[in-house]
Amino acid sequence: MQSNDSDNPSYRWVILGITWVIYFVFGNILVCIAPLVTPIRSELSLSDTQVGFILGTVLLIYVFTAYPMGLLIDRIGSKKAISIALFLSFVSMFVRSFAFDFYSLLGGVIIFGFGGPIISVGLPKLLDPWFSSKDRGIASGIYISGSAAGAAFILALTNSVIIPLVGTWRNCFMLLGVAAIVALGLLLFLGKETPHSFKLDNKKTVDERVSFTEIITRLLKHRNIKIILFTGTTFFLGTHGLNNWLPQIFESKGMTPEVAGSLASSVCIFSIFGALIIPKVSDLIGSRKNVMILMSLGCGSSLFLIEVTSLPFAWIGLIVAGICFGGMLPISILMLMESPEIKKKYLGGAIGIFFSVGEIGGFVGPFLMGFLKDLTNSFFIGMLILAVVMMSAAVFMMMHYREQKLVKP
Repeated sequence: MQSNDSDNPSYRWVILGITWVIYFVFGNILVCIAPLVTPIRSELSLSDTQVGFILGTVLLIYVFTAYPMGLLIDRIGSKKAISIALFLSFVSMFVRSFAFDFYSLLGGVIIFGFGGPIISVGLPKLLDPWFSSKDRGIASGIYISGSAAGAAFILALTNSVIIPLVGTWRNCFMLLGVAAIVALGLLLFLGKETPHSFKLDNKKTVDERVSFTEIITRLLKHRNIKIILFTGTTFFLGTHGLNNWLPQIFESKGMTPEVAGSLASSVCIFSIFGALIIPKVSDLIGSRKNVMILMSLGCGSSLFLIEVTSLPFAWIGLIVAGICFGGMLPISILMLMESPEIKKKYLGGAIGIFFSVGEIGGFVGPFLMGFLKDLTNSFFIGMLILAVVMMSAAVFMMMHYREQKLVKP
């Protein structure tokens, strides 16, 4: 890359394109087991409880790795860190493609548990200096859509297109590993951490860093922050519990894997619209709290609707689930960022802790669904519990959260 490329204002769109591709591959890998549960479970002789544990393991590892991986990114830079993450993603898929039992498949998933948080935390840091504050929201919305698009792509096309082309689930995993290498090549040859003209306005010293213990202690002193963390945890529980098992839910209703995957992908597609539209709606009405309450109620009711109804009524649940789950995450982060209890110097750490705490729910959701499926031979109890938890978050916020009035620009 020529040195003057990074001084060209239009080059920021190249950087944005690279981040979108990386997040697309991330979305591929995050949900790639879900549409392949049936053949994997059969060949490796897995129970639904074991499948649920594997599906949730990546999110469980996030709990312990998100914060230290953020420190690693600060130390070595976004480009180097994300490069390591993409290589780990390739290794993860390579190991998965040779899995022969529960533990070998779990080992492959664990490897991605160390690379995934680097991608989640590192991409916004890589993108940030290339866009001014007025354009950063648009850029963030675009690159975040890459993950949802990648998940939708895999859920919709794995059984209908990819498996007929490559033959087996093992070859499908290997293909996704190659995709990670392609994304790595794009980053290494075209990516750049900052434009040459970029100047760091507010230099931060190591002395200004705040420890994990200090951040979590400060956060848990405030009622509003505890409510945001609780609501965020219910979001991760619901969205990962649903997305990881939705293909199996539809297969249990008698649908083919191809049709089940296509229907499951619709939630990811509609979540893109939710992520782009809902934050703007909260700006217009001047209340994050009220929007979050509606999103939680919408998520809970949609889970129940998906489970107890058949097509075409289940489509209503899929649409509502996609929009509401898509809107909950950005609203949660906005509420956290706008909380007067959080000082700017540890905002990054606070967001890292939000993901760490929230992904406890991200692990429990898929695992609970698989365990209850083994126990009852049905998804009904699992979906009912997820729905009740989502709705309880709405009631809890309604009763206890004290909202600061939004200041409109």
